[in-house]
Amino acid sequence: PFNFMQMADMPVWANQYVCRQLKKRFAYIFDSQPYPGAPRVLLNDIGEAQDVSIGGQKVTPIHLDHGGIISTGYRFGSLSYLTDMKRISESEKEKVKGSKILIVNCLRIEPHHSHLNLFEALDFISEIAPKKAFISHISHRFGTHEEIQEMLPKNVYVAYDGLKVQF
Repeated sequence: PFNFMQMADMPVWANQYVCRQLKKRFAYIFDSQPYPGAPRVLLNDIGEAQDVSIGGQKVTPIHLDHGGIISTGYRFGSLSYLTDMKRISESEKEKVKGSKILIVNCLRIEPHHSHLNLFEALDFISEIAPKKAFISHISHRFGTHEEIQEMLPKNVYVAYDGLKVQF
């Protein structure tokens, strides 16, 4: 667990569906007397909040359609992070517009029922028009980093583990 060394509650912000799933799938974490070494999680249900404050940073939840399941992306200032998305409503899209940096899922070239494919992701990026965009949540069947990067416009990049983005 990330919080093992300090043995403090690790705050997690999520929508109601995710909070229910965490309690169901990881019930042992939420026991009144968890076993020694079990992660300690403090769930924060974001509900229908327009904005939340996390560590003094304003965060705007973005409600997404993940193939029939509601997932949540987030906007942190001028950066929007949207993964596990197939569709986004016009009202939620308004929350993303004006982002200077956009991180969005792009599973593969072929269509997928719950994720954006390459063409859908590039259309969405074009509509939002950030200065920089990064595609993430990429399938191992998509190709190598270099192969994918060659398919992208100049302001769109392949995200990778350990990437640090200044915003």
